[in-house]
Amino acid sequence: MELKKVREKLEKMRYISENRITESYMLVQKLQDKYNLATKVLRKAKEERDLLIKGRDIAIIEVEELRKEVSRSDEHREAPQYFICPISLVIKKVNRERNRRLYRVSSQN
Repeated sequence: MELKKVREKLEKMRYISENRITESYMLVQKLQDKYNLATKVLRKAKEERDLLIKGRDIAIIEVEELRKEVSRSDEHREAPQYFICPISLVIKKVNRERNRRLYRVSSQN
């Protein structure tokens, strides 16, 4: 009788331990799956980051080239009239007239 009780207790303990082992394996498998998924997501994020960095670098180079082109074309270009202050236009006109008069006076002498 005593032996039977011990065997039943032993069987129960074995059953509990096997269940715990099975649960542990299942938990390990779930954790491995999550780890693998996280690794894939991280790898993809790094690839996207690298593509974005390359795109940014290309865009910076293109902007620099466009700035150079614009600065070259703007060197000999005057601002449109609506960009110039009306007072500046009057001063410019007065200076032109003064320069013409001075040229006439100097050329007559």
